[in-house]
Amino acid sequence: MRLKNLKMVGITLLIGSTFTFANPALFKARKEFMLNHIDKKIELLNSFKNCISNATKHSDLKTCRKNHKASMAKLKEEAKAKRAEFKSKK
Repeated sequence: MRLKNLKMVGITLLIGSTFTFANPALFKARKEFMLNHIDKKIELLNSFKNCISNATKHSDLKTCRKNHKASMAKLKEEAKAKRAEFKSKK
């Protein structure tokens, strides 16, 4: 699963960078967005890990997973909107 995610990030970076060579400012904005997005994912994963570590019963694990899933879905929607914004600026 982890390797799949790394492949997707690599593909996204490769494809994203090929479309932005004509506009250096857009390239810089996309690059900054991608790096911030990765930092947010890491932050959410660390929070999820801490939640799991502090869980004392099965219901706690379910709550951790539910909260993490909702957080990741929100982050995904934000990224989707931002990508649409970048696409409209091409």
